[in-house]
Amino acid sequence: MKINFKHLISTVLLFTICLSCSDNAPEPDSEGIDSSCELEVVYRDNKSSSVTSTVYVDSGYGSDRVEYRELADSSLVYYMTFEYNGQNQVTLSKRFDMNDVLESEKTIEYWPSGEKKMIKTERKKIETLSDKTNAIQESYFDEKGNIEEYKNFNISGSIVYHTLYTNTYEGDKLVEAYRDHLVDRHDATLEYTYNSEGLIQEILTKDINGEVTFKTEYEYSDDMNEVKRYSNGGTSLSGSEKTFFNENDTILKTQSLSGDGSIRVEHSYSYNCSN
Repeated sequence: MKINFKHLISTVLLFTICLSCSDNAPEPDSEGIDSSCELEVVYRDNKSSSVTSTVYVDSGYGSDRVEYRELADSSLVYYMTFEYNGQNQVTLSKRFDMNDVLESEKTIEYWPSGEKKMIKTERKKIETLSDKTNAIQESYFDEKGNIEEYKNFNISGSIVYHTLYTNTYEGDKLVEAYRDHLVDRHDATLEYTYNSEGLIQEILTKDINGEVTFKTEYEYSDDMNEVKRYSNGGTSLSGSEKTFFNENDTILKTQSLSGDGSIRVEHSYSYNCSN
């Protein structure tokens, strides 16, 4: 299976995959899970006692509601609701805390081609400094689905971050993106290379002097894709993310790993295939 990572969301796997999700249901073979199944629960398993990692589910995979729970005791952390257009693309998602309080709301618009055109995320539950600083985030994309502008507003409506991207293509492939930070001036250039199948293989991030600051590598296999991130001029592996699939290209599990290869957090997907 070959997945274009531009469309791969930050999602999360499954130690036990349930088809009927009843207490007496037998544990099925993961090969039985396909696009007709509905995602019900994403389970978090933090491997580090010092760091709690929370991943926000960006897609419901056709489900109207997806819960995010702790694997250890199945306690609810938050849940998401989703609305879709006629192409089964998410147009509105809402995140609620364990007490049913609306935390954030995301709206998505699409180009006629199906590529994302605009994403707006608005925080509704304002408690922390981060909530106040990142009250509204807007991302705008070109017709090929690559970002060309990002805005971040605080609770007062003032722009905290504003970034413009100038994208260069060879055919339909993005080969370079100049990132112009209009507020903090940490400008950079991103250079893209592709493998023989046309999938992203490497992204180099360079500063204004042309020096490499970060490197991201993408690896693909039949049942797993991996993103490796390098810092210190692109020489030191700082971490990676693995996504595991079954033969039907359905996500089963993700892992976030440290630079030394140790797993920081695993997420598992639990589906309902009884409908």
